[in-house]
Amino acid sequence: LEIRTYHSGFDISKDLPAVHKAARKNLNCFRSAVQATENRVVSIGHSIVETHSSIEKLDVARTRALMNELQQKVDEIKERLRAEDAAGESSARVLSEKRLSASAKVEELHNREKLLEDRLTELKVCMFMFIGLSFHCFFD
Repeated sequence: LEIRTYHSGFDISKDLPAVHKAARKNLNCFRSAVQATENRVVSIGHSIVETHSSIEKLDVARTRALMNELQQKVDEIKERLRAEDAAGESSARVLSEKRLSASAKVEELHNREKLLEDRLTELKVCMFMFIGLSFHCFFD
């Protein structure tokens, strides 16, 4: 749109219809833009309603409550596992102490058995010597 003033030769009889035509064209473009915007707003409104309806169908509140309940159960299970681990460690420690004690007792019993076997051998030797002496004295 070329805008001219009276000083630069604006002729109302010639230029006014062109100005009017350009203004109508701009007005039509503006109306089209407003209509497109209104249509888009209506479309977005429908989308919002559909989204809200979908969210309500999902029952988010119930799902959150269920999720919280499950999280509490998971926490309880973790706590039980920690307690079982602690009890297992304690039992393992006690078992290890008993095993060491039993090993020491077995070692002690083996040593005592060896001493008794040695003593038995000595007694057998003494007995044979006594029998030998007795036999020798009997026939002398």
